[in-house]
Amino acid sequence: MVIHTSDRTLYNPSTGMSRPLDHPIRMERNAVVKSFVCTEYLKELSSSARLKFHMLIHTGEKPFKCPHCDKSFRDVTNRKTHLRFVHKIQ
Repeated sequence: MVIHTSDRTLYNPSTGMSRPLDHPIRMERNAVVKSFVCTEYLKELSSSARLKFHMLIHTGEKPFKCPHCDKSFRDVTNRKTHLRFVHKIQ
Protein backbone atom coordinates (compact mmCIF):
# COMPACT_ATOMS: atom_id res chain seq x y z
CA MET A 1 0.00 0.00 0.00
CA VAL A 2 1.32 3.46 -0.88
CA ILE A 3 0.78 6.21 1.70
CA HIS A 4 0.71 9.96 1.02
CA THR A 5 2.66 11.91 3.60
CA SER A 6 2.34 15.58 4.46
CA ASP A 7 5.67 16.49 2.85
CA ARG A 8 4.33 15.74 -0.65
CA THR A 9 6.00 12.34 -0.91
CA LEU A 10 4.73 8.83 -1.50
CA TYR A 11 5.82 6.20 1.00
CA ASN A 12 5.63 2.51 0.14
CA PRO A 13 5.75 0.43 3.37
CA SER A 14 6.46 -2.83 1.51
CA THR A 15 9.72 -1.43 0.09
CA GLY A 16 10.44 1.10 2.84
CA MET A 17 11.10 3.74 0.19
CA SER A 18 9.59 7.14 -0.47
CA ARG A 19 9.79 9.55 -3.40
CA PRO A 20 8.44 13.00 -4.31
CA LEU A 21 4.94 13.20 -5.82
CA ASP A 22 6.35 14.98 -8.87
CA HIS A 23 8.96 12.28 -9.48
CA PRO A 24 9.67 11.86 -13.25
CA ILE A 25 8.50 8.22 -13.27
CA ARG A 26 5.02 9.24 -12.08
CA MET A 27 4.85 12.21 -14.43
CA GLU A 28 5.99 10.14 -17.42
CA ARG A 29 3.52 7.33 -16.71
CA ASN A 30 0.61 9.78 -16.49
CA ALA A 31 1.59 11.79 -19.58
CA VAL A 32 -1.03 11.61 -22.33
CA VAL A 33 -0.02 12.17 -25.92
CA LYS A 34 -2.56 14.46 -27.53
CA SER A 35 -2.16 14.08 -31.27
CA PHE A 36 -5.68 14.92 -32.48
CA VAL A 37 -6.15 18.64 -33.09
CA CYS A 38 -9.33 20.71 -33.53
CA THR A 39 -8.93 22.91 -36.61
CA GLU A 40 -11.10 25.67 -35.12
CA TYR A 41 -9.43 26.25 -31.75
CA LEU A 42 -6.21 24.25 -32.21
CA LYS A 43 -7.29 22.31 -29.12
CA GLU A 44 -5.40 19.04 -28.71
CA LEU A 45 -7.34 15.90 -27.80
CA SER A 46 -6.15 12.42 -26.87
CA SER A 47 -8.26 10.33 -29.27
CA SER A 48 -10.13 10.51 -32.54
CA ALA A 49 -13.39 9.77 -30.68
CA ARG A 50 -12.86 12.78 -28.40
CA LEU A 51 -12.07 14.96 -31.42
CA LYS A 52 -15.21 13.76 -33.22
CA PHE A 53 -17.34 14.56 -30.17
CA HIS A 54 -15.63 17.95 -29.74
CA MET A 55 -16.28 18.85 -33.39
CA LEU A 56 -20.04 18.48 -32.80
CA ILE A 57 -19.78 21.78 -30.91
CA HIS A 58 -18.54 23.55 -34.04
CA THR A 59 -20.92 21.90 -36.51
CA GLY A 60 -23.95 22.23 -34.24
CA GLU A 61 -24.86 18.65 -35.08
CA LYS A 62 -26.99 16.82 -32.52
CA PRO A 63 -27.20 13.23 -33.76
CA PHE A 64 -29.22 11.76 -30.87
CA LYS A 65 -32.89 12.53 -31.46
CA CYS A 66 -35.69 11.95 -28.98
CA PRO A 67 -38.21 9.47 -30.43
CA HIS A 68 -41.08 11.20 -28.58
CA CYS A 69 -40.52 14.90 -29.36
CA ASP A 70 -38.45 17.22 -31.55
CA LYS A 71 -35.48 17.59 -29.20
CA SER A 72 -32.00 16.47 -30.26
CA PHE A 73 -28.87 15.96 -28.22
CA ARG A 74 -25.13 16.00 -28.79
CA ASP A 75 -24.62 13.18 -26.28
CA VAL A 76 -26.57 9.94 -25.82
CA THR A 77 -26.42 10.33 -22.03
CA ASN A 78 -28.26 13.64 -22.23
CA ARG A 79 -30.94 12.00 -24.38
CA LYS A 80 -31.34 9.21 -21.81
CA THR A 81 -31.71 11.78 -19.03
CA HIS A 82 -34.30 13.66 -21.11
CA LEU A 83 -36.29 10.47 -21.72
CA ARG A 84 -36.23 9.59 -18.03
CA PHE A 85 -37.31 12.97 -16.66
CA VAL A 86 -39.48 14.47 -19.42
CA HIS A 87 -41.16 11.38 -20.85
CA LYS A 88 -40.92 9.22 -17.68
CA ILE A 89 -39.27 6.38 -19.61
CA GLN A 90 -36.76 4.17 -17.81
